[in-house]
Amino acid sequence: WMITDRRTVGYGKYDYFFSEKTYGYAKAQWEYDLQAALNLRETYTVGLGQQIKETETYKLSGEIGVAWVSQDFKTAGDDVEYLAGRAAYAVDWVINTTWSFGQNAEIVPSLEDADNVYAKVNTRLKASFSEAMFGQLQWLYDWNNNPATGAERVDNQYLLSIGWKF
Repeated sequence: WMITDRRTVGYGKYDYFFSEKTYGYAKAQWEYDLQAALNLRETYTVGLGQQIKETETYKLSGEIGVAWVSQDFKTAGDDVEYLAGRAAYAVDWVINTTWSFGQNAEIVPSLEDADNVYAKVNTRLKASFSEAMFGQLQWLYDWNNNPATGAERVDNQYLLSIGWKF
């Protein structure tokens, strides 16, 4: 057996609503990515969010904030820490009783060095086969302007999943 890719992401987020649609948030995120030669990326963010539109079938929200980023790469000399900005959005659309679409994206540019910026986009198309069973087609796009030595700037993952809701 040969491992060609392994990625682990964990995060915690707390939202505090100032009004019906405006909130402050604090978020901590940790990532490991074998293909990107990333041992650990820590991102700690505080900022403001806005629920722009929210109906039964459509949701759109956006966030801006300031973050501290630490990237520990497998190759010596590539590690960086910096203060960054963060902009993100999320959209969810229930097309009909079977199909739904969702996308969330974020960009985290350094406020200290324009070369240090990364972005992520998660796009999903989901089909409900029954009340509990579903299938999902997903595209994960990661971009790092300043990757580890020998690693690619862009990483695309395509996932086809079958799931069961409990």
